[in-house]
Amino acid sequence: MFGMCMVTAFTPLDAIVVPLYSVCRALGLRLDVPGAVPSLAFSLFDIFLVRQAILDVPRDFDEAAVLDGATTFRVFWSAILPNVRPALITLVLVQFMWSWNSFVWPLVAMQDPTKQVVQVTIAKFQSVQNFACTARCSRPRRRQHSCSLLPSR
Repeated sequence: MFGMCMVTAFTPLDAIVVPLYSVCRALGLRLDVPGAVPSLAFSLFDIFLVRQAILDVPRDFDEAAVLDGATTFRVFWSAILPNVRPALITLVLVQFMWSWNSFVWPLVAMQDPTKQVVQVTIAKFQSVQNFACTARCSRPRRRQHSCSLLPSR
């Protein structure tokens, strides 16, 4: 089972963007920020990292907490979680960077142009500038000039 989860973790987002879009629409998630966040916030890498961190905690900590009379939740809260905290901090940082650099899913999920993320807006701005530059430079002129994004005088 865990092996199958890891195989699906290596599937690129481009291959699952259409089914993911269908699932978000079927669940009734509005296709703006609330629709984009769940798919960017959780991944199989998260499960893998936390699982490996929990497996690295020595079993002796669990047994010592049970001998002290701790409940299952108390064992997790007092014995396991403090040892897994560095992995959780790493997970939050890595997931934030992956979500921040995401381009394809916000482009598909957020249909309203006023709610687009920074990366998509910059890409749209660059494509408009390139289109204007191409149109301006393709007109025949007497003198040779280079195309620039700076306004002409």
